[in-house]
Amino acid sequence: GACGLMLKGVFRCEIRSGLEQLLHWMQLDELLIQADLIITGEGRIDSQSLQGKVPLGILHHAQAANVPVLAVCGQLGIAKTALLEAGFRDVLVLQKPSMSKQESICQAPRRLQEEWAAWLKRNQSIDREQ
Repeated sequence: GACGLMLKGVFRCEIRSGLEQLLHWMQLDELLIQADLIITGEGRIDSQSLQGKVPLGILHHAQAANVPVLAVCGQLGIAKTALLEAGFRDVLVLQKPSMSKQESICQAPRRLQEEWAAWLKRNQSIDREQ
């Protein structure tokens, strides 16, 4: 914002996206060369997630490397189809409709195992075809 512009004017520094700088530091593009699947996520994926948050940045880099991306979230506040249309291979949601937020948090490890096992089972035939 304004602070960044001020620093640029005073110190003649370069303004960069924080996410892009982080992905550069972690050498994501180099790691993608060896990757078969990227798993990323947030506690809650919603419309803001498609406006430049970490999962979207990772998705864009993975798409350039032709690596599928699986999103994982505690809560889903956007239609799953919007995420699939954006390019995610699939979305795992840990909170069941009947769960409270607190119950979802407490059961997150178990729910992640359940969702991951179900996803692997659903995608077993796809992986064999590739």
